Amino acid sequence: LRVGEVVEVYRKEPFTEISDGDGIVVYGLGPAEPQAQQADSIIRVPKDYPTIQEAINVASPGDTILVASGTYYESIDIHKSISLIGEDERTTNIRGSVYVHSSQVKISGFTIENPSNYWAGITLRKSENCIISNCTIKNFGAGIYLNLSNYNLIENNTCILNEAGIHLNFSNNNIIKNNVCNSNEKFGIHLMGNSSNNVVVNNVCNSNGEIGINLQYFCNNNSLTKNTCIWNKMTNINIEGSSYNELLYNSLSMSARGISLIGENTLGNRVNWNNIEGHKLGISEEPVNVNAIFNWWGDPSGPYHPTKNPNGLGDIVFDYADFDPWSKEPITNAPTLPRVLVGNLYICPR
Repeated sequence: LRVGEVVEVYRKEPFTEISDGDGIVVYGLGPAEPQAQQADSIIRVPKDYPTIQEAINVASPGDTILVASGTYYESIDIHKSISLIGEDERTTNIRGSVYVHSSQVKISGFTIENPSNYWAGITLRKSENCIISNCTIKNFGAGIYLNLSNYNLIENNTCILNEAGIHLNFSNNNIIKNNVCNSNEKFGIHLMGNSSNNVVVNNVCNSNGEIGINLQYFCNNNSLTKNTCIWNKMTNINIEGSSYNELLYNSLSMSARGISLIGENTLGNRVNWNNIEGHKLGISEEPVNVNAIFNWWGDPSGPYHPTKNPNGLGDIVFDYADFDPWSKEPITNAPTLPRVLVGNLYICPR
């Protein structure tokens, strides 16, 4: 630069006048012109397109499709990263299934019912970082089915009258949170086939035909926390051929078995700080060792064991459960079991 020369410089913030003391002055002339970026679009059904699938077909990744209340008789294929949002879960109905084979998909605000013989209400296949929320799904083989899908969030859904409410197969590192999975033919929540490192938290799985929460076949290192399982016909929580899972702060009642642990590959599971009461067996009699200390078994005297605690008035346990010490009062950090008002008395399931 020569003395007295003026130079135009572009940068993000405007410059103030600067002098280096030798007569060279630099003036900033404002920020550079930003590169034009295409904004994500909003597409409305049926205002812009009459069917949900037509809207998906023309959408670009990142777009949002808003679906007005109504009943849509179609099955949907989502193959790009979009958000599909119903106006109201109670009044925005899809009579068909939803199949997702893309990542970063969000689905929320629908009732999805099976009009024919579809296996699953919502399927995620080879999908990651998806969110399925605030949907009611019923009358399918599986309400929500994750296959080979990782790092997804499934929350605030109601899955009823299916064979299984939520079903994971070969799916890892997902969060299953705040769902209601009641009155399904077999299972409320079912993890199987190498589904590991999942978090199952704050779900309600009641009155299912077999099991509330079921882990089968190499489902390891999962966390089951603060779930409520009541009145499931066979077992409230079943762990079969799966290891190093944690069952913490759950509330279980009114089933034939509170917790079943089955199979020689069922190792290193922890069952601590749970409310387990009102079962024929608190923990099943299969020869599987389990850390089961600090649980509430329905009575301050602890669980009944014929030799280790013959005066216990709580649920029955067997030799393979390490149950001592136990909690002498219900676990307050676990969900509160329901109470029924009869006359002037509150009755808890026992």
